[in-house]
Amino acid sequence: MLTNVSRHLAGARLLIVGTYRDVEVDRSHPLSAALAELRRVSTYGRVILRGLNADEVRRMLESITRESFPWGLAEAVHRQTEGNPLFVQEVVRYLAEEGLITQKEGRWRPAKDTPLEMNIPEGLRDVIGKRLSLLSKECNQLLSVASVIGRDFAMDTLKAVVSSMNEDTFVNALKEAVRLSVLEERSNVGIVRYHFTHAFFRQTLYEEMIAPQRLKLHQQVARALETQYAKRLEEHAAELAEHFSHSTDPADLAKAVQYGELAAKRASDVYAYGEAARLRTRHVNGWMPCSWRRR
Repeated sequence: MLTNVSRHLAGARLLIVGTYRDVEVDRSHPLSAALAELRRVSTYGRVILRGLNADEVRRMLESITRESFPWGLAEAVHRQTEGNPLFVQEVVRYLAEEGLITQKEGRWRPAKDTPLEMNIPEGLRDVIGKRLSLLSKECNQLLSVASVIGRDFAMDTLKAVVSSMNEDTFVNALKEAVRLSVLEERSNVGIVRYHFTHAFFRQTLYEEMIAPQRLKLHQQVARALETQYAKRLEEHAAELAEHFSHSTDPADLAKAVQYGELAAKRASDVYAYGEAARLRTRHVNGWMPCSWRRR
């Protein structure tokens, strides 16, 4: 019907607007063929909706609350939600109900000394859970392991942790997650990496696991990373320290301290190098500190 009507819109004072979730429309979906047909119609136009920027989030919040919303608070909500309008609505409701933001003199403000880092609001958890339920059991298992590695992860790391999974099952699970926009591929030459499209996906999967399961996976991830980066441990010391710190094994905890110290030294060296480079730049530009001037 939509295709038929679209062919007879020329000269008509009629506008048809439809919305759909692209992650739910694959090649086998009836709408896919209709969209291909609609592209031949001169009056057809497609608008791809992206996440809101921080200023648009602020305007949305002011529209919802009918009150003034400070820029810093709107920016914090944007950072949490990445501009997803549904997430913005649920997050601001959660913040108000939990007392993390308060209304004073017609303006919303963060509660004193209270960070806006938070758990996922119940309403969002249901929405995200529904999306994840569309995925197969194998895909959910793979994503749970990936959530322990981090929001960004290398395919080789994931494969090392789930080494018992069949190769075809592994590849199909990744394809499924990408197709439903839970993961996106970020590959460079010789390196295949993946990224959770929203931090809430990763957080939901991570929090669904019980503590012993998470601890065991952190331990497996730590050892996989240690093997993978054997020749570049210093570069990945912070990541290794994070995963080893979740272990209950005294030897692993000792490694967490060791890698933590290595990460701190690397950060200190990078800072010192940056300061030296800045001073050299000043020297070249002719305005170095007085203590360096030649007399």
